[in-house]
Amino acid sequence: MTRRMVLLTALVAAATGVSAEQVARHVLMGGTPYETSCHVKYGDDPWGPKICVIGGLHGNETAGWVAAERLLNWRITRGVLIVLPRAHQEAIRRNARGYPGNMNAMFPGDSQGDAMHRLAAEIWRIVDYYRPSLLLTLHESRGYHKRDPTSYGYTLCHDFSLLDPLMQRCIDRANPDLPDALHRFEIFVEAHPTCPTYCAWRKLRIPATSIETCLEDRLDLRVRHQLMMCMGFFDEARLGYAQADVPSLSTAGQPSHTALEVWGPHFAALEAGRTPAARYGLLQVGAPAPLAKVFVDGEYRGCTPATVAIPTGPGGHTVQVTVQRDGLQAWSTAATVLPEQYTRVMAEPPGS
Repeated sequence: MTRRMVLLTALVAAATGVSAEQVARHVLMGGTPYETSCHVKYGDDPWGPKICVIGGLHGNETAGWVAAERLLNWRITRGVLIVLPRAHQEAIRRNARGYPGNMNAMFPGDSQGDAMHRLAAEIWRIVDYYRPSLLLTLHESRGYHKRDPTSYGYTLCHDFSLLDPLMQRCIDRANPDLPDALHRFEIFVEAHPTCPTYCAWRKLRIPATSIETCLEDRLDLRVRHQLMMCMGFFDEARLGYAQADVPSLSTAGQPSHTALEVWGPHFAALEAGRTPAARYGLLQVGAPAPLAKVFVDGEYRGCTPATVAIPTGPGGHTVQVTVQRDGLQAWSTAATVLPEQYTRVMAEPPGS
């Protein structure tokens, strides 16, 4: 999947009384000036939402990559958080929007292209392999959207208006704790066909948006607001986390609208002019080791641990589940997914 992958253990203070957090680190563009790392944080209970956050796509948008680096210190208690803090190291080193070009406009990349297109391809390979149910990219603008409708500052900027209901629910979680009206997030729909958020929805049906703050504010305030908006998404998605960077949102106790994994199929049905399924079951697929490929009815649905929303009738729906690790014999079984329930399938090692 990537050239190098290192399994790390992040030690947790003994006072927490819990086991060590498991973290996987992928090295992208190893041995080049563009070398950077992607960190995959597995919760104590990994059977939860899988969310990807990317910072540093533009090197001079400092709050984005600083906030993403802060997320590396957050303990994930439920689900999986994939964080690529410094996507474009060369631009960050130069405090430049892009170097030599705008990598945010090069997705899904080209593995045979120049260095920047290869970097975009490696980032895209991470997204494609893990298949998170949500992608967030962290950006900044030179102006406030409330003052200039063409500026991005304090918006969730995404490419498809059909995603608005999800984005608004997450905005409504963060905005009550932002006292200055200039800092309250708004929706801004503007399609950029070669950016990662556009590609995530168009190619993989992953809801995605950019979180935009404004460069006119102090850095510490911008970072705080980036993290607060991330918390709005995490709380709505039911990602479990513990952190000491910012106070919990006052809305944290509000119930979620629905499971994160249902968002993609729901909006995809709407886009295709179909009525979304009335009922879903959540199929959870695991394996003795992470990163095994999961196929449901022959379609790739990400790597283990994977949670997949399955449309069901009142009596459930039976699917064929196949789990494959490179170089090993595939394991397959039928599973009946019941409506509004979790159905868990654990692949057995070959020969067991």
